[in-house]
Amino acid sequence: GARILSMETTPETPLTILRDAADNLYVRPQFRDSEAHVTRLVFLMDAPRAYFGRPLTQGVRYEDVPKALEPTLPPAIQASAERVAARLGLSRRQGYSEVLRKLVRHFRSFEPGSPPPDSGDVYSDLALGKRGICRHRAYAFIITAHGLGIPARYVFNEAHVFVEVWLPP
Repeated sequence: GARILSMETTPETPLTILRDAADNLYVRPQFRDSEAHVTRLVFLMDAPRAYFGRPLTQGVRYEDVPKALEPTLPPAIQASAERVAARLGLSRRQGYSEVLRKLVRHFRSFEPGSPPPDSGDVYSDLALGKRGICRHRAYAFIITAHGLGIPARYVFNEAHVFVEVWLPP
């Protein structure tokens, strides 16, 4: 269900986009001669929301998080995460599932592009600036989640960065 919204090559190079049975996309350049070429490809993709996660389990509580998975942050980063969470209207009093839904909604609302200017607190800039690419969004999500007691980790492949969040089995 993923689709390419736009793409641009430097130098300009005709491309064919192929899709396999597993819905992976591949690019085949159409060179006019047999010489090797280096081409830069920049593209913007879209995918259905269902691709990015399952529905949240209702009734999850902070107490359900196994002790071994409880996140801890250095004190200065914890304080910054608490300030960001407060600005987003989040606290542990709201409950695990509610906080997680609000975190997902906030971080999915980011606009793609260059991250906001650096004020000296990169995490807060990214979390509150709502601009950047997947790695910026994932980093800020994880720090905020950890600050709120939600285990999360940074996962990446060649094309994208994801966040995985602990949910009970």
